[in-house]
This record gives sequence, C-alpha cells and structure tokens, in this order.
Amino acid sequence: MKNIIITISIFLAFLTGCRTEQNTSPIFTKIHTVSIHVKDHAVHEAVYRFLKDDLRLPVVYTPMTYGERRYAGLWAGNVVLEPCGPYSNITYATPDFTAIFYGITFESYQSSMQSATQLDQRGIHHDPPYAFVVISDPNLCGQNLIVSLMDNPGREKEQIKHDALTEQLRKNPGNPMGIQSVEEIQVGYTDQQNLNKWKTFLAPLRQFNRNRWHPGRGPSIHLVQSEIKEINALIFKVPSLQLAAQYLESKSLTGERDADSIKVKLPESWDFTIILRQ
Repeated sequence: MKNIIITISIFLAFLTGCRTEQNTSPIFTKIHTVSIHVKDHAVHEAVYRFLKDDLRLPVVYTPMTYGERRYAGLWAGNVVLEPCGPYSNITYATPDFTAIFYGITFESYQSSMQSATQLDQRGIHHDPPYAFVVISDPNLCGQNLIVSLMDNPGREKEQIKHDALTEQLRKNPGNPMGIQSVEEIQVGYTDQQNLNKWKTFLAPLRQFNRNRWHPGRGPSIHLVQSEIKEINALIFKVPSLQLAAQYLESKSLTGERDADSIKVKLPESWDFTIILRQ
C-alpha cells in the first residue's frame, strides 16, 4: 500500500510539473502588429493618409497590392499599424463598417512551431502552423477579433530599423502631437471564460494592474468587459496633451475630452477608436 501511495504521489507531482512548465514557457515576445481591416482600396488610401499625414507616423512599408488586398505599414513607436484589405472571406460581427481594428499579431517567442506546441499544451485551438499561427479558439477570439503569431527570423535586423523609426518619430519637428508610442491596446472580452482563456494565453506574464499585462517592448494589453470580442481602442502616449489638443483642433479632429485624455475624431464609418493620453 505504501508503495502504491508513493507511486501515485510521484505521478501527481509529474502532472503538476507539466502544468507548471506549460505556463512558464512564453508563447510570444511582444505585440508586433495591429491590423486595420478596410472595405475597399479607397478606404485603405484614406486610412493610410490619416495615419501618415494627420498622425504623422513614419512609414514602415508603402502601400502594396497582393491579389484583391492592399497592405501598408506605419510605425507607432513600438508597434506596426497595418491598414489592409478588403477580405471577402471574413464575416464580421459589425458588417456596416468601412475600417475597423481587427487583428493583433504577436511575435513568436522562438518559432511558430514552438508557439503552436505551447498553444496545444494550453488547450488553445489554432490553425496549422506555417510562417503564421492563426488562433481559431472561439473562447479567445472571433466576432471582430483575430489573434495570430508570426515567425520573425530577422527580428534583430528589424529591431534596428524600428529603433531608427522611433528616433525619427520622437525627433521629427513635423510631428506636432509628439506621438511617442502606443501605451495600451484595449481588448474587449465577453465573459469569464473568454477572460480566462486570455490569461492562459498571456502566461507567464503577470498582471501589473487589473486585467493589464505588458509584453516585451510593445504596448500593454488591457482586457475590458465588452459585448463583443474586439479591439476597443488604442491609447497613444503624447508628451503634452495641451499641444496635442491644439493640433487636433487645427485639423478638426478633436473628439471627447477629459482631464487625462482626448479621443481623436474619426469618420463615423471607421469603427475604431484612438485616444491620446499624456
């Protein structure tokens, strides 16, 4: 009997160790890209020009066309913003938009295969891995949100480029708002099961505030209660809210304001929110 108890204890310890291991090996290093899906090429051009000419974000890659879709990348200090589309193969929860925050792409910790293994161990469903791993788990994403992980074998070289763009962003005298980075991405979760799945995905990161996590050098993730799974807002960090307000006023882009933040006024058909915070 004693031997049986010892054997069971060792087995349970082994299982506990496996569960601990799967929560201590990271899936990703940072948030790499936030995508903005558009309805057509004309909207893509409008969003690209807004990010480039109004927000004065440096260009990572100029608009390019692959098949029916157009892509462009702009640097927001610590993450790429990518207007892209249209996607005729996606059914959105709010089909009447013309532009919407839709995707969060994380940089894989080591490789997409390693990330896929971690997702399997944590019970998070995903598509077969290749250069990207698209998460298909309805308890994590869906509706108006897609989450993916990307391989990035050239990450060191890319980081040098991004550091140079960050320096350009902060020193550029043509950047009157002084946008420095994306401080926070607000992501809507619908229920406790949805929130728990995010916590499983984000482990071993620790919350530094209520439902807030800060992965790597990129923006933090702030999970907020919502009626739908989607990116509710991007919070940009600026050095002076007063100077930002003056610039937005000159461009007729001033939205709701309180003591700590200003919402950027966007076309009503653009279903996304940008907030400036000092």
